[in-house]
Amino acid sequence: LAKEVRRGRKRGVAAEEGGEPELVPTPRRRRISEVPRALQLASRHKLPPHRHVMAPMVGGSELPFRMLARRYGTDLCYTPMIYSGPFSEDAAYRAAPENGFQTCAGDRPLVAHFCGDDPEVLLAAAKHIADKVDAIDLNLGCPQRVAFTGHFGSYLLDPKDRALVCTIVKRLSDSLPIPIFCKIRLLDDMDATLELAKQLEASGASLLAVHARYRG
Repeated sequence: LAKEVRRGRKRGVAAEEGGEPELVPTPRRRRISEVPRALQLASRHKLPPHRHVMAPMVGGSELPFRMLARRYGTDLCYTPMIYSGPFSEDAAYRAAPENGFQTCAGDRPLVAHFCGDDPEVLLAAAKHIADKVDAIDLNLGCPQRVAFTGHFGSYLLDPKDRALVCTIVKRLSDSLPIPIFCKIRLLDDMDATLELAKQLEASGASLLAVHARYRG
């Protein structure tokens, strides 16, 4: 060990002239302390594997494409956007694959991607499939005209709706056994976007997906 230290490390310590160099003890690695229990995520908020994620895309999030993506290494997939209103109350609507929810045994982990602006309606919709998915996602990113008309997606990002959005996230987070995600767009400046992110986190969001474009 002494020879190895002399060879492999810079002598790095003073030695008396003509004497043997002193050996520098190898510093001990500092043990990384565990996260305090008070800061640990509750089991219902623990994230599913998400190193490689297939984000929700119009026309590109249906079951066949998700399974293809999983074959090539995708960990986490999202469903297409699901309208929470009819999904919450109509069994026939829920059963139709074209309305957003279709899955199979190999389609996990999976995030159900909902839109809406009513906390109770969103909760009712999520409860129908909470045992079939690994997280519920609130769409706060859709910029389409239908989102403006229906008051959902990126049209919930205005300051006047911030209390409503935080109420939705908190209601879902407090009431469901799985984590809550949010998909957002960039606001007009970075500080406003960071403020939004912190507010969503404080309300119970476990993961944020940022579509890094402005609503326009």
